[in-house]
Amino acid sequence: MLARKECRSTGFVVNTGSGTVSTIDVKTRTKDPTDIPVGPLPAGQAVTPDGKTLFVALRNSDTVSRIDVKTRTKYAADIQVGSIPTGMKVTPDGKTLFVVNGYSGTVSTIDVKTGAKNPTDIPVGTGSSGLAFTPNGKTAFVSNNGSGTLSTIDVKTRTKNPTDIPVGAGPGGVAVTPDGKTAFVANFGGSNSVSTIDVKTRTKNPTDIPVGSSPFGVEFTPCHR
Repeated sequence: MLARKECRSTGFVVNTGSGTVSTIDVKTRTKDPTDIPVGPLPAGQAVTPDGKTLFVALRNSDTVSRIDVKTRTKYAADIQVGSIPTGMKVTPDGKTLFVVNGYSGTVSTIDVKTGAKNPTDIPVGTGSSGLAFTPNGKTAFVSNNGSGTLSTIDVKTRTKNPTDIPVGAGPGGVAVTPDGKTAFVANFGGSNSVSTIDVKTRTKNPTDIPVGSSPFGVEFTPCHR
C-alpha cells in the first residue's frame, strides 16, 4: 500500500508597498527567495478551494492578477474589474471569483477556469468592502461601509435583493457562521459593535453586540463536538 503524499501548505503574503507576493512554506517557515511581481498597490487576495490558483486585487489599476500556485507564475493578462477592488473570495464550489469594488459600489464576477469577467457588474451599496458566502454557496453578503448596510446577492442568478439590511455605522468585515444560519458584521465606523442577521429571514437582531474600538474583521473557528 502506497503512503499518502503529505500536503505541503503554502502561505501567500501580499506586499502592498512593493507590488509583489511572497510565498512561505508553512511547514519549514521558509520564504521563497524570489517574490512574485504583480502590480502597484495589491490589496485583497483569494485562493481557489483546490489550492491551484491565487487571485490578487490591484487597487491602482482596477484589475485582478492570477497566479499559478504550483509554478508561482503570474498569468500575463490581468482581468479588468470595477473601481478600487478590495475584498474578494471564491465561491465554495470553486467556480466563480467575487470581487468587491469599493469605489464603484459594485461586485465583479470572474469565471475561475477561464479568467473571463462577466460583462455586467452587480450594483451593491456605497463604499462596499467586506464579502462572505453562506457555506452552501447560495448567498453572498457584501458590507457597504458608506451606507451602513448589508447587501445580499443570489449567487446563482447574480441578483441583489432590492432591499439592503441596515446594520451599524461603517460596516467592514462580514462572516457567516459555520451552520449557515447567522451573518456577523463588524461595525468599524464608531459604534464599536457587531450586528447579527438571520440568514433565512434577512432580519437583523435589534440589539448589537458591543466589542472593542473600531472592529474590522470577523472570523469563526470550526464547530467542535
